[in-house]
Amino acid sequence: TAWERLGGGTGPRGEETPSTVYRRLRREMLAAGREVFVRLRDEGRLDDEVLNRVMHELDFEEATLERD
Repeated sequence: TAWERLGGGTGPRGEETPSTVYRRLRREMLAAGREVFVRLRDEGRLDDEVLNRVMHELDFEEATLERD
């Protein structure tokens, strides 16, 4: 981001940059989503086919975060 190119987030305390914070928080959200969908499947409220499709989408989004 422009903020990072201008030196933001490089202070002596090693603060995270905005994009690093975003990726970390988004990964945490993806992990929480996975837990919810697995629980719904385990409770019989979601079938395996739907769970597999959702997990594939979450995996894809997480892989996209890794490339940025």
